[in-house]
This record gives sequence, C-alpha cells and structure tokens, in this order.
Amino acid sequence: MSITLERKVLEEAADWLIKMQEGLMDDAEINRFKQWLARSNAHRLAWQRAEKITTKLGTLPPSIGMATLDRPSKPERREAVAKLALFIAAAPVGWSVWDITHKQLHIADYRTRVGEQQKVTIADGSQITLNTDTAIDVSFSNEQRLIILRKGEIYIETSHRNDPRPFLVSSVQGQLRALGTRFTVRQFTNTSHLAVLKGAVEVTPANGPAVVITAGQQTTFDAHQTDNIIPADDLSAAWTNGMLMADAMPLQTLCDDLSRFRNSRLRVDPAIADLAVSGAFPLSDTNKALDMLAATYPITVNKALFGYMTTLSPKD
Repeated sequence: MSITLERKVLEEAADWLIKMQEGLMDDAEINRFKQWLARSNAHRLAWQRAEKITTKLGTLPPSIGMATLDRPSKPERREAVAKLALFIAAAPVGWSVWDITHKQLHIADYRTRVGEQQKVTIADGSQITLNTDTAIDVSFSNEQRLIILRKGEIYIETSHRNDPRPFLVSSVQGQLRALGTRFTVRQFTNTSHLAVLKGAVEVTPANGPAVVITAGQQTTFDAHQTDNIIPADDLSAAWTNGMLMADAMPLQTLCDDLSRFRNSRLRVDPAIADLAVSGAFPLSDTNKALDMLAATYPITVNKALFGYMTTLSPKD
C-alpha cells in the first residue's frame, strides 16, 4: 500500500470518527460508514486504531481542538482531520475492538432491519414473525411448502388447514419438518437453534441423522449432528411480544441479545460479564433496558461517541 493511500485511509477514518463525536450520524450515514468499513482490510485496520483511541481516552485527544470543529471553516476541519489521522497512525496494530462481521442480507421475500420485527401470513395461512435483522424466502410448490432462513430468527405458527404438503424450514446447517406446531429457529454462523413450543419438529442435519424434537424441548444442531436436547418454554419466544426475558442470565449474554437490536456497539466490562441478572427488558428501547439494569444492579452505563458506543462497567 502506498504512503498516499495510507494517509488517505487514515484521514477517512479520522473524518468518520469526528462525525460520530459530533453526533452527525443518521441511519443513512451509518450505512455508508459500514460500507466504507467493509471495503478493505486497510479501512478496517484504520478504524480499529481510531476506535481504540476513543475507547482509551473516552473522547478525542484534546490537542485536536474540538472547538474548531464547530466552525464552518473547511481549512480548520481539514487540519483537525489531519491531526487526528496522525494519532490514528500511531495506535498499535494489534488493537482490535470493532466488530466488523456485518453480512449483507440476501435478496429475500421478507426481511427486517436491525431493531425491526415483522409478522407475515403466507399463502397457506401459516404465520411467521421475523425478528431483528432477519431474511427469509418463501417457496411453495405442488410438493412442499418451504421457508428458507437466510439470516436471523423466526417464529412460526403453522396453519391449521388440511394441507398434505410438508412444511419445511431450511437453514444453513440442515432442514426442519414441522409436525403441526409452533416453534422458533435462529441461524447462527456455524449452527442453528430450534425451540419447539407446540407439536413437534423433525430436525435433519445436512450430513446427519434425523431427530424429532417435541413440545417443551430445544436443541442446537450443525451440519453433522443434533446437540443435547434440553427443556424449553414460551419464554424462548418472548421476543415476539417485544420483550427479552432473563432468569439469572449472565449479563454478557443478555447484552449480546440486546446488541442485536442496536446499530451502536454495546460492551460489557469483563469484571461484571458473569453477573446474573433477571427481569423483562423491552427490545424496542434498548437504552431503557440498560437504564433498568443500572437501576437494579451495581452497573454504570457509560456512553461515548454520542451514544454510538456504550460500555457497562461496575458501579463505584
């Protein structure tokens, strides 16, 4: 990579950082930032360094002179960007604090954005609820009714109509066959998770034997086998009512779930990652959910970059 390109990339990262610090990032701008981030390894490395600066200092370096950024003078802004680029260039290469695993949604029949949920009724009368950041295709033929889960999580309540065609759900790891049922399916990177609330579902991993999961059971499966079958209840589908239910859940696990509904980054201090928390938390307002945690547990909510980055820390 040439020196000119390196400087250009660093200044682009600096400009994005300043926009976030100023609170100028609307949804469209956040999408443009994500596209920039995914464009090359150089962009990702530059941003890893940029974000580490603000993580460590809590704000931009004072020598940047943030007061000048409020002025409309373009030369002053360019000077600030250039100074910040020097700070970014000096950050250690090994820092990695930005999650860059943003997969593009496939072109799909139905899809939801981050933080959005949608309920649809398909041709046979079955109802499907799409959770946040989810995409599905619906393919009906004379032989079968097929739902292809491209990404995310769905809740399905199959139709009570007498239809001889099998109702199938396909994930990356295998296929599910509904046997008159209500169930949820979530697609992870290397596995899929199934929870059956009513009836039964036959799970067939792509390269493994079929297993029937009955009401009140849940399991995780990969392309080769089905994992241990453990109890499940209606709480596993509480998200369809806009709630996240926790019963002695590790704080890190709860925040991982809340993060699915946020465009901004949510981090948990390792010192409290295993803190057991319980309660009902709204998914439509994750900031309110964090405030509820802080009001109940010894947790402090720290926001940086105008809320674009939030860290949960132990309360002093």
